[in-house]
Amino acid sequence: MTVILNNTGGGGATGPTGPTGATGVGTTGATGPTGPAGPTGPTGPTGVAGPTGPTGVGTTGATGPTGVGTTGATGPTGVGTIGATGPTGVTGATGPAGATGPTGPTGPTGATGATGTGPLSLGATGVTPSASVSLGSLPANDFILCLFARETAGHNATIAIGSTSGASDVMPAFAVTASTGATIDLTAFNKTWFSSGSTQTLYATVTGASASVNVELFYLPGN
Repeated sequence: MTVILNNTGGGGATGPTGPTGATGVGTTGATGPTGPAGPTGPTGPTGVAGPTGPTGVGTTGATGPTGVGTTGATGPTGVGTIGATGPTGVTGATGPAGATGPTGPTGPTGATGATGTGPLSLGATGVTPSASVSLGSLPANDFILCLFARETAGHNATIAIGSTSGASDVMPAFAVTASTGATIDLTAFNKTWFSSGSTQTLYATVTGASASVNVELFYLPGN
């Protein structure tokens, strides 16, 4: 190795060259990375097909025994859940009214009903105390139901019914208040039936000064 000294003094003579140093021994360097693959070589020529071999003749094998399988166990019954009830549908609008059908034919007239038997009556108006008044004749076998008397002149009065003029053997005198009416039922009568074969004339007799009485005697036909 050459050593050069910088001396500011005057230049001295160059010294002799030293001996060569020993060769250094270094360690082997790491392997470098693998190089890229080379290109694929060309495809070789297609080989010649060999001759077709003879068709082989095989014998059919014996039929194997029928396999006996066991029936598999029945699977469990599936349990489904009931679906939720759907919402109630909207009620449809009421349809229009249908047209009126034609009028049917008139049915046959029913049989005539039996004639009803209602109360009948005998009567007189304006009966005063001056005299007995005939109410008319009660038909044979008919019977008295009741009597209605109304005073019209504003005076108290009495009314009696007899089988002869002035008598009170059929119904004793019964008081009638001024300007009012009175219904006298059959319990006030001494007789309500007279004969099955003949009529009976009946008379009304009024008492009471200036009184005036309207009289209506009701009766029904007997059997």
